[in-house]
Amino acid sequence: LDACSSLKHGEKYSFKFDKIGSFGMHDHLFHGNIMKVVVAEKKSSFFSISGLKSASAKPAINKVNYNLSTGELVAALVKECDHDQSCYMPVFESITKERGYAFAFGVVKELKKTDQAVASSCHRLAHVIGWTTYQIDPNHWKENLRKIDGDCNWGAIHGIVEQYVAANKKLDAETIKSLCVGEGACNHGIGHMLLVQTNNDVPKALADCKVLKIQEQHMCMTGVFMEGRNLQNLVDKENDTRSRRMKYWQNR
Repeated sequence: LDACSSLKHGEKYSFKFDKIGSFGMHDHLFHGNIMKVVVAEKKSSFFSISGLKSASAKPAINKVNYNLSTGELVAALVKECDHDQSCYMPVFESITKERGYAFAFGVVKELKKTDQAVASSCHRLAHVIGWTTYQIDPNHWKENLRKIDGDCNWGAIHGIVEQYVAANKKLDAETIKSLCVGEGACNHGIGHMLLVQTNNDVPKALADCKVLKIQEQHMCMTGVFMEGRNLQNLVDKENDTRSRRMKYWQNR
């Protein structure tokens, strides 16, 4: 399973599993670092696709019965995805496209009752709903930003702001001041994207937050700092801001 020895700088090692099962492994240099690799049989999908892909890849969905009720969709999702949020994500993209963000959030709320992981944190799924909402109607993104559900720690709000920046549009002073109308979570999302826009220039991003009213600056600034701290763990879609983020993250 592992190389059983340390690797030199630039050296690589790979291993291909040829059977299903659970396999333990550990770091020979740092013995406290342990992990388990689970190899499972590839599933077919109830959505008539060749296996749901993660949100970093374009989903190959051919036919989905979007006329199902929220409860029916949730039951099918849980059965198919086995509580794997990366499996849920491309489906929520399609649900949002077909039925809109309000229905998509209805499915999330129903899913929370069944999936404890989603009940604990549905922020990633809400990001997908926000991304897709912007892509569907980029001309009315400000209106949607103010109307979309703030559930899941305002993930959809953050997703809309991300997509706006991903479209190579600048968050200038007037846009920053007019977007959120005092909404703290919205200003927090702007803070995340200001660090991206300034290519990881924290002082510049914080200065940009200062165009807001005093009581709104704090949430914007916490977004700046959180973007820097958690950048490696953010889950972004294809053609999103990931490449721009990772470019400066890797060069720190």
